[in-house]
Amino acid sequence: MTYQDISDAIVAIAQDEDLNTTVAPAGPVIHRDGLNMGIVVSGDYDISFYFKDSDGKLCIRRITDLDKALAVGLDFIYEGAFFKTP
Repeated sequence: MTYQDISDAIVAIAQDEDLNTTVAPAGPVIHRDGLNMGIVVSGDYDISFYFKDSDGKLCIRRITDLDKALAVGLDFIYEGAFFKTP
């Protein structure tokens, strides 16, 4: 499995759960209850998740572990949580 496979799986699961998804120039964005999470894949190196915190500041979480990357996406889809997993 690659980081792109993880990104595609997260988007597919979000769509299966009837969440809105859009495609930005950098990659897909998942919309849930007024929250947005962008996903950017950097080849075979990592996957990054982008979101705005409660103060409106852009936050980026770079992950280099495939299992953790999938967990972050699922946490957002099912709980609306950003980066609950370490």
